[in-house]
Amino acid sequence: MASWRLREAVKETLISNSNGEFDEGTHIVIAGLPNTHNKDMRETKAFLKIQTFGVIKEDINLPKSGSFKKGDRPTATVWSANPRYDLLTEGTYAVVEMLQGKHWVPVYDDDDFSLFFKWNVDTGSLYGTATIEGEIPRDANSGVHRLRHFGSAKETKDSPNTCFTGASSGFAVS
Repeated sequence: MASWRLREAVKETLISNSNGEFDEGTHIVIAGLPNTHNKDMRETKAFLKIQTFGVIKEDINLPKSGSFKKGDRPTATVWSANPRYDLLTEGTYAVVEMLQGKHWVPVYDDDDFSLFFKWNVDTGSLYGTATIEGEIPRDANSGVHRLRHFGSAKETKDSPNTCFTGASSGFAVS
């Protein structure tokens, strides 16, 4: 019961502190050491790790000038599940979006040679990370861009896929 309350508290915090990035469909995963049976919740808290897929692990590092130029390679790393859970044959794992008015519009995806998607197991946490690196093409429009990742996760090998998404901070392209 305590883990349910913890998941709900984390979910509520994410939803209330985000700008629409998280909603009621957000899936919170709490993992602990297997076969750990402690009666005292204070002991088990040290073993719990809250993992939310789609959360940025390493955000964009802005250049000293404050904006990227054509040919630069902004990079972001997102906590992610194994992409084999859903091959997204009708979708994409990564996009570069451009802010147009109040809406983010996809301008490049992982079909383009300028966008790279790399998934790795994070040995420090036993979870995966997706690194999205976008080389800004010579014909890119100036403006505010961001990197976005799409993925899906499973609670168990037999459970249905739960979709998630994560986006970097916006960055200027001049």
